[in-house]
This record gives sequence, structure tokens and C-alpha cells, in this order.
Amino acid sequence: MIRELVCGAVALLLYVNTLDADFCYDDSRAIKTNPDLLPETPWTNILYSDFWGTLLTHSGSHKSFRPLCSLSFRLNYALGGLEPRGYHLLNVGLHCCVTALFTALCGLLLAGEPWSLLAGLLFASHPVHTEAVAGLVGRADMGAALCFLLSLLCYRCHCRLRPHAGNSRCVRWRVQAWLAGSLIAATAAMLWKEQGVTVLAVSAVYDIFVVHRMQLHHVLTVFFKRKNTTLLVSLAWLAGWGTVLLAARLYWMGCKPPHFSNSDNPAADSPHLLTRTLTFLYLPPVNAWLLLCPHTLSFDWSMDAIPLLTNISDWRNLCSLAFYTGFVLLVWFGIKSNNSAMFQITNGKSHITNGKALANGHSLHFPDSTDKHDNIRDHNGLTSSDVFDQTQNGYAKPFHTASQTLLPINENMVVFSLGLLALPFLPATNLFFYVGFVVAERVLYIPSMGFCLLVTLGIRAMFVKMRRRSSRALLSGCAAGLVLLYSLRTVYRNQDWQNEEMLYRSGITVNPAKAWGNLGNVLKNQGKMAEAEKAYRNALYYRGNMADMLYNLGLLLQESERLSEALHCYKLAIQSRPTLASAYLNIGIILESEGNVEEAKHTFQKCASIPDENLKDPYAHKSAVTSCLYNLGKLLHEHGQQEEALTIYKEAVKKMPHQFAPQSLYNMMGEAYMKLNKFEDAEHWYRESLKAKPDHVPAHLTYGKLLSITGHKTEAEHYFLKAIELEPTKGTCYMHYAPLPGVIPVSGQQTLSDHLAVWKLLPNVSQWVLATIEKSSSGVGRHDTDMTEDSFEHFSSKGSAPRNPSQRLSSIGGSMLACSGLVCRPDFPPGQFLVEQSRLEEAAVMAEKAAELDNTEFDVVFSAAHILRQASLNEAAERYYGKAAAIRPDYAAALMNLGAILHLNGKLVEAETNYLRALQLKPDDVITQSNLRKLWNVMHRRGLKSMGT
Repeated sequence: MIRELVCGAVALLLYVNTLDADFCYDDSRAIKTNPDLLPETPWTNILYSDFWGTLLTHSGSHKSFRPLCSLSFRLNYALGGLEPRGYHLLNVGLHCCVTALFTALCGLLLAGEPWSLLAGLLFASHPVHTEAVAGLVGRADMGAALCFLLSLLCYRCHCRLRPHAGNSRCVRWRVQAWLAGSLIAATAAMLWKEQGVTVLAVSAVYDIFVVHRMQLHHVLTVFFKRKNTTLLVSLAWLAGWGTVLLAARLYWMGCKPPHFSNSDNPAADSPHLLTRTLTFLYLPPVNAWLLLCPHTLSFDWSMDAIPLLTNISDWRNLCSLAFYTGFVLLVWFGIKSNNSAMFQITNGKSHITNGKALANGHSLHFPDSTDKHDNIRDHNGLTSSDVFDQTQNGYAKPFHTASQTLLPINENMVVFSLGLLALPFLPATNLFFYVGFVVAERVLYIPSMGFCLLVTLGIRAMFVKMRRRSSRALLSGCAAGLVLLYSLRTVYRNQDWQNEEMLYRSGITVNPAKAWGNLGNVLKNQGKMAEAEKAYRNALYYRGNMADMLYNLGLLLQESERLSEALHCYKLAIQSRPTLASAYLNIGIILESEGNVEEAKHTFQKCASIPDENLKDPYAHKSAVTSCLYNLGKLLHEHGQQEEALTIYKEAVKKMPHQFAPQSLYNMMGEAYMKLNKFEDAEHWYRESLKAKPDHVPAHLTYGKLLSITGHKTEAEHYFLKAIELEPTKGTCYMHYAPLPGVIPVSGQQTLSDHLAVWKLLPNVSQWVLATIEKSSSGVGRHDTDMTEDSFEHFSSKGSAPRNPSQRLSSIGGSMLACSGLVCRPDFPPGQFLVEQSRLEEAAVMAEKAAELDNTEFDVVFSAAHILRQASLNEAAERYYGKAAAIRPDYAAALMNLGAILHLNGKLVEAETNYLRALQLKPDDVITQSNLRKLWNVMHRRGLKSMGT
């Protein structure tokens, strides 16, 4: 127990620096965006989805059915949400448990405290485990390893009791119980990760080569010996249960293999048999080198990280030849041994070779019926721990046993170690089916047990052969140094997994295309646009056809208003991947912004028709298709095609994936119904929008507008108030009217003067406006500009404030509200609620507040000027008309309205200048022409020089 605790404590100490790490790389998709982790998702969905949250039967599924791992993530989410520390704590705890169990297994196999301790320390400190422990998705490998070891230990107990099964019914029941426990644990291992099922094959190797000490000719004749019945029954259970599990696994995933992109596993996509063969033969030596010398590690080995072997002359084929030659020799050494180094134990005395007992803690088992000593009964299943209680440092004291036996040294344990190394790795070799990676370090978590055991056996064999204490001390020092080097490399590598930026920078030397591309995403999220663009272009330099990188670069350029470059990147991305729906979505948005409405409609429609078959992430695809339909419907809505828009919105609702945020879509459906005067349907969808996202500001504003129209003024005011409370810095909330926080609406017995004290405390509301309102409330008359009988129209027909409050006041508010990655503008007149109630002074305060908050948004500033003019606050209106004209100097209506307010305020020369500028932009505008003629009449009567005749 002490050995297990020491090794577990070392494992904890080495990985304690990962507890403060963030989610990295695959963690985002497996945890942060996995819908199966959400509380509202039925937990039974885990049984039908793969590791990434995609239905197993979907053509684009990864087919990685790991429900126990997904369940552990869900429990983490239930306890701590998306706080990474809890996830990392469980990962480290699992690694400590696996390390302790492996050390315990080695104690049973090696029967020597120093050797099992060495094997446990090697496993605890091996740097190749950093991806499995520090990367949260590696929990699947550790959970599978835990159940793998439990299954193996249960099978060992089954083998130990099996020879005595005929002694009593109780013993027979225990034998069957241990076998059942082994099979159940193997099932659990497979439900953690697919390769866990290989424990059944490893158990068979243990039974044949460790328990029964068979050699090659024994294995070939085992099926013809009646005395091997118990062994054959056990092997039949292992093979039968493995067949059942694999058949069930294949059925559950839809009886179809997964589909991977060519970048995931380039060799699998190669049309040349020679290339595929040579490359797949080279990959196991690469993995073996990672175990032997884990100096160069990477978060990803896909794409061109390991170039394909295309011909026989490639020097790397020599590495493959050397690896397989050495592997075969080791296997041959184990199963063809002539047992030259054996000793006999007879009547309690050990026969000594060269003056020393050669037991040295080697696996000790009694021979089975295949041995030439027919008078010896079966005692298989007894390991060295059952016999060598006093074995230490290569020496064994005599012990007593009821019958003589032969004890092998390393050979059979070498075969078992090789089986423990190779069999769990077999599913990753592309031998039976193609896998979605080239090299994955976390896949080596279970095979590394065999590696650590094999290294320990080698060190122990050298230790036994050495006669000098100095030589043994040197060897012990080398073993300790190896553990120390592994430990230092592990602690250092853990630092790379602290956050995604460090992780991706560490992988640039191995996989520059993938590392630079992912680093670009991190830098972009940090707001470092120039560095992100450079990273994306570096990635494309190494691999120019990466659709994801082209798309991400396009996004960055689009956000930087470099639309033509962004459009080019999106088109290149579509050339590389014609099913990339997100690229179509953003092309449509750009075309719409440039006024190419018909082309934008066609792009949105094409996006919506892309099927989701064989896609790696069908949820992301469905989200992009839903967004395309949303934008297409919004485009139709803005052009007055409400019925067509509703048809598109309904299609979007049908195609919408579970995790899609629907509040904007529902809100737009409400607006379309509202346009059609179907108020009940509109109210239904507004409520659905608020149900989906209770703090969705546009839905509060639009629903408030609906309630205002239908006469529910008090409720309407509540929703306007709530919108302001949610977004107190958004000018559009004030423009569409809602009383400010802490301001009680003017109604009933309340008067405007009751709230002046509160309004005076608000920022960005001019004292002049407040003073004017105060005069109005106290009955002081306003100063009116001296006007003649030549009155004039001072609002243009576009964007004008109507004389009838029930008419639309102006264009849509300009501030854009982000809604699930889409752009949503509340489509109703700003300030309408106050204007309808003739509360123009309050509307003026709200309008100026909005214009100050969103002083670069033309629609907001322009609408504020309208409302201030309606409230007869002409000087303030003039100031905001001027700001609006400065924002859009090429907009005729802005110049015309500025001219009109200047005309009204008596600034005739300036008014004339703006009228003329408006006419240059729109020469046939009748209202501007009429106002200009009236202005010239006034100027003529006052003797002012004008441009008119």
C-alpha cells in the first residue's frame, strides 16, 4: 500500500500545476459547446450522442461513443458550471488512481518493492501523459485505463482461484464472480473509450503466458489438450464477451464507419496503396519514439506534421524496419525461450545457479498440465506475491511448497508487457478502420503501462546480472535519473497547457499550419487584430487550402471593414469546402450591406439548401443555415414582403438546432405578424422570444410597442423600463422610449416638474434642455423665431417626424444590437410611445440621452433632432441636425432638415447653404425647392443677398 500511495502522491505533485489551467483545444467542443452537458438536455441524450454531442447515427458523427466520460463532464457542469478548476481536479484525481492501481498490479507481477515502485514512478511521471491529464478530453483515456486495470485485476483473481473451483461451491461461485467482475469492468472501460475493450485480449495474454507460462508450441496445441478445459472456458468467455461488445458497439453507432477529412488523416485519403502502407507502418515507430524519448510533444499531429512516405527510398522506412525487427525479436525471446535460466524448488529448498538464487522477484507460477511433469497438479494463477514474500534486491530466501515447480525469469513477463503495450494501441493503427488522427499522445496512456513495465523488466534483468555494488548503484542512479528527467519534462510541458495561446505557440514547430491558425483565433479574441491576421496568413502559407483559416481570416477582415478582401477569402474557403455554410452566410451579409439585394437573397437560399451529411460539426452547420434563413427573412421583411418572410422564418424554426439561441428569430416573427396586424400571433412570438432569453432587449422594445398599440400603456411602459434597465448605455433604448431608471413615468397625478430633479442628475442631458422644459412646466412662454406669413415645410419626406403621432417618425434606430451572432435592429419608430401621449418634453430628454450615448449612429442622432424639434427645442434640434449632417454629409434629407431648422431659427444664410447642398445631391426634391424659394423671399424682404433671383 505504501508503494501505491507514494506513486499516487508523485502523480498529484507533478500535475498540481494544471489545476489553474483553462479549457484548451478540443475541450471547447467537448465541454463548452456540447449540448449534452446542459441541464435542460435530457441525460438520456448521452446514450445516443457521440463524445462531441452529435447523434451517433448522423453521417458526420465521429462515432466516438463514450457515455461515461460525457456523464462525468455533465456532473462537473452541474456542480461548477464552466469553471475549469473542477474539471482539472477530477482529471488529476483519476491519474492518481490509475497510477496507484498500476503500481499495485506491478507489485503482484514483479513481487519486489523496488521494481513495482520504479514501474509506478515511471508511469506517474511519463511526459506523454500530459495531454491526457492536462487536456480535459483526455479524461476518456484515464477513465478507460482505470476500468482496464480493474478488469485485469479481477481476471487475475479469477485465475488464482480457478484451480480450486472444484473444492467447494463457494469457491466456484467466487471464481465466476471474479470473471463477471472482469467482464463488467471491461464493458465500463469501453464505455469510457473504445480502446478499453482491448483489456479482454490483454487478459487472454496474461492467462496464456503468465499464468500458464506457455511457449510457442504450447500455444499452438492448447486447443487439443483436454486438461486445458478451464483455460479454454475462460478464453471463450473473453472472446465471446468481446464479440458481443464489438457487435453492440457497431450496431449502436449505426453500422457505419466514421467519416474524416483528409487533413485529419492524410494517409487514409491517399489514392496510392504504397503511400498508405508505408505511412501506416511508420506511425507505430513514431509513437514508440514518443514513449522512449518524449522530448517533442504537440497538441496536434494532423495535416503535414508527419509527411507521407511515398516511396521505398524514404530513409524513414529504415526506422520502420528496425522497430518491427526489434519487436519481433522481443516476442520471439518471450515465447521461444528454452528456460535455460530456471531453478527448481523441491521440498522447500531452492536449487541455486552460480551461487545465487535467480528468482529476484520474477513472476512465479506453477506449471499447468502442458508441462512434462505429469504428476504435478495445476496451480496456475499463483503469482510471485503469493510465494516470494521475502524476496528483495535479487535474492530469495528458501520457502516451503507442497510440490516441486519450475520458475521462469523474464521471458513470459516480456510477452505480457508487449501485449499490454501493443494490444491497446491496435485500434489506432488504421489496420481495421481509419482513425481521425495521425498521432495522438493521449491514445498512448494505456499502452504506456506496457512500456513502463517493459523498461522496468529490462532494468531489473541488468540489475540481476551485475555483481558489483558500484554497478548496481550506477544502474539505480540511472533509473532515478530517468524518473527525474520525465518529471521535469512533465512539469514543464504542463505549462504549455495553461491556456490556448501557450499551447498553440508550443506546437508551431511540429504542426505550423494548425498551430498558427488556432493561435490566430486566440489573438483575435484578445483584440489583437494585426497579430491575428499575421497568424492566419502564416497558417495559409504552410497550407493554403484550409477552409477554416480562410473563413476566419475573412471574418477578421469583415470586422475591420475590409469587405472586398473578406469576400475574396470567403469565396476561397467555399472553393476548398463547398459545404461551409458560414462562408455563404457572411457573403450574403456583405452583399446585402453593399446593396446587392438579389445576389444576397440567392446566396442565402444557396446556403439554406446545403445538406448536413458527412460534416464534422453538423450543429455548427445547422446554426449557420438557420442564420442564413433568418437573414433572408429579415431582408424580405425590410422590403415589405411579410408573408414570404414568415415562410422563411418558419423554415428556420424547423431547421434550428437545439443549442441555437432563437430569441432574435422569434422576435422577427413577431415583427412580421405585427406588420400584418396579426397582433395575437405577434404577441405569442414576442413572448417566446422573452422566454428563450428573458434579457433580450429588442424583444422588450418591440413587445412594448405592441402593447402600446393595443392600448396596454402601463404594461408597455414596464417593458420599456426593463429594456433601459438591461441596457442603460444603449441609445436606442431611450430613442424607442422607456423611462430612465429611477424615473417614474409622468401619468395620473404626476407632472413634469415632479421629475425634473431626477432628470437633472442624469449625465449627457444638457442644462439648456432641462431649463427650457422647466420654463414650460412653470408656464413661461418659449421664444419663437420671427416668422412671416410664408411658412414652410421643414421636414423632408424621408425620415421626417410626422405631424400625426400615429405615423412613423423616422428610420430605424441606428444602434446595432448583437443577437446570437446576428445583427438585429428593432423595427419601429423611436420615441413613439411618448409622442403618442403628447409627452414631448419627456421624449426630448430621452432623445438627447440616446444621441449622446450613440453619437456616431446617424439614425439615432437624426431621430433625436426630430423629437427635439417636435418639442419646440429648436436650438437643441439644430445642434443634432448638424451632427447628423456631419455623420452623413452625402445624405440629402439630413442637409435639407438642417437647412429647415436653421431657417426656422433665423440663420438664413446658413440655411440657404444647406438647402443648396441638398439640391446638389437630389435636384428634383420638391420640398427642398419649395423651402428654398420661401427662404429667398424672406431674405429679399430683409435685404439679404441670396443666390436666388
